[in-house]
Amino acid sequence: MAEQTFRVPQVDERGHLTGAALEGVRELIPAGGADGWTAERQAKAQGFWVEHSTEPPAEETKYGVPVVWLREGTFTEPTPVKPYRPNPNYRRRTITIPLQAGLSWKIDGEPASPGEHVVPGDAFTPVAVTAEASDNFKLAAPGSWPFQFGSLKGRVLVASDVFAGREGEILIPPVPEENRAGRHPFAIRDGARWNNAAGGTAEVRWNQHGVGEHTIGGVVKPDGWVVGADGAAVNTGIKNLEASLVFNTGTPNVSVEIEVSEVTASTPFTLTFGQPKQVMNSTSKVLPSVRMNADGTSVLDERTQDGVVSTINAGSPIGVWRFDCLDGRVVITAPSGERAVQDFSPLAPSEYGPYSKLFIGESNAVKIKSFKLYASPSR
Repeated sequence: MAEQTFRVPQVDERGHLTGAALEGVRELIPAGGADGWTAERQAKAQGFWVEHSTEPPAEETKYGVPVVWLREGTFTEPTPVKPYRPNPNYRRRTITIPLQAGLSWKIDGEPASPGEHVVPGDAFTPVAVTAEASDNFKLAAPGSWPFQFGSLKGRVLVASDVFAGREGEILIPPVPEENRAGRHPFAIRDGARWNNAAGGTAEVRWNQHGVGEHTIGGVVKPDGWVVGADGAAVNTGIKNLEASLVFNTGTPNVSVEIEVSEVTASTPFTLTFGQPKQVMNSTSKVLPSVRMNADGTSVLDERTQDGVVSTINAGSPIGVWRFDCLDGRVVITAPSGERAVQDFSPLAPSEYGPYSKLFIGESNAVKIKSFKLYASPSR
C-alpha cells in the first residue's frame, strides 16, 4: 500500500487535542505517567477505538466509544472521526479550527487550515465552518457550524416593559365572570401595555386568548403572569401554551432583550418570531430556544438549516438574554457572552407575521425583570 501521511496530535487530560501535527509518522506516544498517553484518553479524544485483528471484535464499544474493526492487513471501511467544534472568540473576532486526524476544513466554502482565523471588519458577519472527511475516514457526527460575529446595525430601542414597582399586577387579567357568557374561546384578551420605563415610545401590548383561567386538580389558576414583590413577573398558573405571552412586534426582524432574575425549575425558554395571528396557538417556523436550569447553568443549541449540530454550555441563566432575528436566522447571546446561531431560514413572504410570543415550559420557573424591543426606525 502506498505510504500515507498522518497527522497525529497529543491528547491532554480532558481528551482535547494539543500540540503540533507531525508529518510522515504513524504514532506519537508521550511518556507514561500522570500526564502521559493512555488508550482510554486517546479513544475519547478521537471519538472511536480501532481494533486490529483477523476476527471481528466481540464488543461494539470500548472506553465508551464505538469500536472500529480493521482486519489485519486490510482497510475494510473508512474510520469514523467526530469533528470538534471550532472555537469562536466574538470579542476578538477570531475562529480557531482544531487539529484532527482525518479531517480537512473550510470557512465559507474556502479551504482553511487548523489554527486561528480572523473575521475581518466590524460588521454583522455570518461565518460557516465545515469539516470534511479525508480519504479513508468518514464523519461520525455533523460537521458544520454557523457563527455570527458583530452586532446588527441600525436597530434602536422602540419599546420596553419594566416590572419594578408593580407588585400584584396580573399582566393579562382574567375575564370577569359576568362577561364570560357567550364569549368565543379564541377571543383575544388584551393585557397591560408596555410602560416604556427603560426607553422607547412604541405601543406594545401583552395579550392571550380565552377567559384567562383553567381549573387544574380542582384549583382555579390564572393563565396570566403576576408581578411579585421583587419586581419580577412569573407565570404562576398552568404551564402549557395557554400561559404564553403574545406581543405585537410588527415583523419578525426585531431584537428582544429579556432580563432574567431567577430560575427555580429547569425548563425550555422559547420565543416565536413572525407568527401571523394573536392567538397563542398561532405559530411560526422561527422558534429559538434556550434550556435554563435550576442548578445555575444554561444550554444553547447551534442549529443550521439542516437541524441541530451541537450543544454548548452558555453559563449562568441570570442576566440579560438577547435574541436578534433577521429573516429567520436568530443569534442568541447569553448573559455570559456565549452565543449561538439558530437558523430557521429561508422564510416565505407569508411567514413574516406581526406577532411574537414567549413560552416557558414550566410554571413558577423563570422570573423576569424586564423586556426591551429593538427594531429599525422604519418598523
